Amino acid sequence: MRRSTTVLIGRWTAEGPVSLERLCKWRDEDGWGESWLAHCEQALASQEEELLRLLEAELNLVEAATFTITKSRLEGVEANELLRQVEAALLLAKNPDSRDLALEGRLRMERGLAHIECGDMESARDDLTWAETRLKSVSKAGRDHDISLLNKAAFHVLVDEPLMALQVYSDIPRDGEHIPETIAFSRYGAAQLYAHLGQFNAALRHAWVAFTLADESGLIDLAWACGTTFLVIGAESLDDSAQAMAIQVEEATPRSAGEENSEPGVTTAEYL
Repeated sequence: MRRSTTVLIGRWTAEGPVSLERLCKWRDEDGWGESWLAHCEQALASQEEELLRLLEAELNLVEAATFTITKSRLEGVEANELLRQVEAALLLAKNPDSRDLALEGRLRMERGLAHIECGDMESARDDLTWAETRLKSVSKAGRDHDISLLNKAAFHVLVDEPLMALQVYSDIPRDGEHIPETIAFSRYGAAQLYAHLGQFNAALRHAWVAFTLADESGLIDLAWACGTTFLVIGAESLDDSAQAMAIQVEEATPRSAGEENSEPGVTTAEYL
């Protein structure tokens, strides 16, 4: 399973500067393919300018066009300009001389996000759905596929389709190929939705899973958010006769049609 791009950035900060050959070795150890796009985006976010210059020179035409969109987003470029950049990048991704099926999926996702900013929700829905389907077929559980799933779920929340969002989150299983960070974000989103729907037992379980994975992955801000959600829900559900949360999670099964919600319960020891 691939490791976060922050791992390589952290090694550069601690041991760099190093050669491109050494960076390639680190990348291979972390389980990434040959593209440097994801690490360029992380280097940009981390303000590692020297590393960024080294890696950006390794991008191909489609990757460079995609990276331009990332930079534009961080710079706050208007949605209409983003759409123009995405369309230009899509032409490159579809060109027989530079065809890239995975990045075409990524770019359709980017176009969907730009459509949201422009208020065109139906076009956004079409692009986000197309992107997730393509990315699932060419790079299932890859970084961009994970992001496309989370964005698709967020879209359903935005347009008040919570059950559709939960369905998307259910496509990210805990025991599948997705990295822990993606699972943590999905379970946090699911916890919020279940709480909104009044299904507090499910919300409590998902918040606990999200907190555990976020904490193990070093996602401090997300761990705080998940932990707070768990505490708020659990405050009204203290029960020292309750099973441990780990057991509740493992034994949870989908509810049958018409089945009433079970009462949530968390022991004082786990709550504190």
